[in-house]
Amino acid sequence: MIDLNIKAEKVLNYTKRFVAFLDVLGFTKMVFNDNKKINKYFGLIEDTITQLKEIENKKEIESIIISDSVILSIQYEEFDKEDKLRHLCIAVGLIQQQLALNDIMLRGGISFGETYFDSKSNQIVGKGYINAYQLEEHDAIFPRVVLDLKLINEFKLNNATELIALINKKDE
Repeated sequence: MIDLNIKAEKVLNYTKRFVAFLDVLGFTKMVFNDNKKINKYFGLIEDTITQLKEIENKKEIESIIISDSVILSIQYEEFDKEDKLRHLCIAVGLIQQQLALNDIMLRGGISFGETYFDSKSNQIVGKGYINAYQLEEHDAIFPRVVLDLKLINEFKLNNATELIALINKKDE
């Protein structure tokens, strides 16, 4: 007989993080009809994430892959939050590109907030994750990845154009 500890609990250490939630479109159809494409998807995702880990400023990006969901996250640090967000956006763009070149479309959202992220245990919970998930679910209706409008206030900007310029480093 198993003796379960009904008082067991795990303390989750939340930290402020940027989170990208990506969802592969048409995944159910692929599962039922196209094993070759499923194999391609998982191969591309694993290879792209492995290659990202070899790039110095992308090493800190953590990932969880569950079925048709790819979740990326990086620690939010006040002193270089622009760079952290930029590197996450570039990583998302690389994944998006690799999949699109193989006729696999995705949509997603990028947000931030207090989040517990443990890639070794494939566990994630928190405001950053839920915000990113809801953006994907409600705002990224077509194959695209949308940024949370809350980022405009977080970076003390006036509008989305300034946010895009900040991420793209238009002034450089």
